[in-house]
Amino acid sequence: MNTKIGTSFGLTLVMVLGVVATMLALGVFGPGKVSAAAPTITKVTASPGAPGDTSTIKLSLTIDEELRGNADEIWIAFDAKYGVPSSIAKSAISIASGQTTGGVSNPLIDPTIAEQTAASSPLSVGDTVVKIAIGDTEPADTTSIGNLSVNTGQNAHIITFSSSAAITLPTLMSTQRIWMSKDL
Repeated sequence: MNTKIGTSFGLTLVMVLGVVATMLALGVFGPGKVSAAAPTITKVTASPGAPGDTSTIKLSLTIDEELRGNADEIWIAFDAKYGVPSSIAKSAISIASGQTTGGVSNPLIDPTIAEQTAASSPLSVGDTVVKIAIGDTEPADTTSIGNLSVNTGQNAHIITFSSSAAITLPTLMSTQRIWMSKDL
């Protein structure tokens, strides 16, 4: 194979392998995170609901990608006008799975709470992000870990912040905004 065609083929093969090796090194072929849509809030209720009250806040939501129990998170961002404390016990938050085999559970651990220090759409400076680690959504089943499954509006999952979470409502109710994400 000592011909011009053999030499050209050999050089081409070396070049292709070099390009593939470079792409592997840059992570082009590596596993990537799927970019599914953020959870959708379908309804927000607060009781009591007067401006400035410390309330029980219920967020009904739908998701388009299964969230794994004991592995995934939901991030909830509260407008700066809400009074969100610097720490919330996991027992003050419940997650009611809208699926028929699910149940009501608490987050896996106490949520991480961080104040937004720079504007980053859709968040503004002063907004508060509460990161909730999804726990076992089927606590009655002792043989497996339950996940939050993909759902629709009629089977909404519900995250509830009890009044012991000590979140206060904005004094101007027309300015309230809450966002959800899996990675704000």
